[in-house]
Amino acid sequence: MPPQAAPAILPPETVPAIRAAATIILTRSGPKGPEVLMGMRGAAAVFMPSKYVFPGGAVDPGDADVALARPLPPGCA
Repeated sequence: MPPQAAPAILPPETVPAIRAAATIILTRSGPKGPEVLMGMRGAAAVFMPSKYVFPGGAVDPGDADVALARPLPPGCA
């Protein structure tokens, strides 16, 4: 395995702010084994164009206001 490059040390004012985000991984049993839901990013995307990704994205302040459709089953809270 090739050696990894040392991480760059950037001045604090140039480091981008951390953005709250969420990802979900959905799976199900399919006829040939497990299936996983993924999407493909657009070719014009700045970050990771034309790559397969799990659904998700930035967390908006209003996301916390959405009520659950039903209670979570035990073990999921």
